[in-house]
Amino acid sequence: NLSEDEQAKRAGLATRKPRVAEKLANVAAMEERGEISPIIRIEKSYLCNFQCSHCSAEYYMDRHLEDVLGVEEDRSLMTLDDIRDISRQADELGLARFVITGGEPLVMKDFDAVVEAIDPDKHYVITDTNGWFLDEKRAKHIKSIGVEKVQMSLDSFIEEDHNAFRNKPKSYARVMRAIDATLDVGLNLILSTVLVKGRAKTKEFEDMCKFVTDRDFGLYVSYAKPVGSCTDHPEFVIDKEDAD
Repeated sequence: NLSEDEQAKRAGLATRKPRVAEKLANVAAMEERGEISPIIRIEKSYLCNFQCSHCSAEYYMDRHLEDVLGVEEDRSLMTLDDIRDISRQADELGLARFVITGGEPLVMKDFDAVVEAIDPDKHYVITDTNGWFLDEKRAKHIKSIGVEKVQMSLDSFIEEDHNAFRNKPKSYARVMRAIDATLDVGLNLILSTVLVKGRAKTKEFEDMCKFVTDRDFGLYVSYAKPVGSCTDHPEFVIDKEDAD
């Protein structure tokens, strides 16, 4: 059963964006039947202000390729027209959800234009973020242009461990500020965390699960995999005991 808050959010979405609400209702019906409705992830840029120890995208970033090749690589990027075309095709297929990812989406100078190209009146727009730039002013702004949900990364509920994992001092404090800002302006929120070997049964992970339950938002858990920066850290990769 849906909570009163969730019912109110869905009613509000149906009023503001009837096409989006209609498609999301169809997605829910599909999932009840055991069918899959794809979520489209837009990776227009790999630019990022972090350099995380487990980043799956690091080896696609210009800074890594420049280190390997010794020269700046000239790569074509997805254009706004490309995104508009993908949005049109997705709507024709009844797809409902777009995630803007990267890199760190909120460092993109054309972030607003990307949201517009996706067309938030037709699609449910989610953005990934590490939380560094997401204060209340920015949260209000991204909501005003049509973003509905924020997926925010937090890789340890222990401040020092998160900062070390992210190679960014004060990143934990920025995430906590961003969580408050996101909820205060009425955006939907899901926390994203990477499960490394041995973490599943720790008190830290238990505390994180309790935190999201108490604050009434979701937790998306992904497994550390030997791709990107994580290929340099085989000790992160989970085993069967963690997975079970």
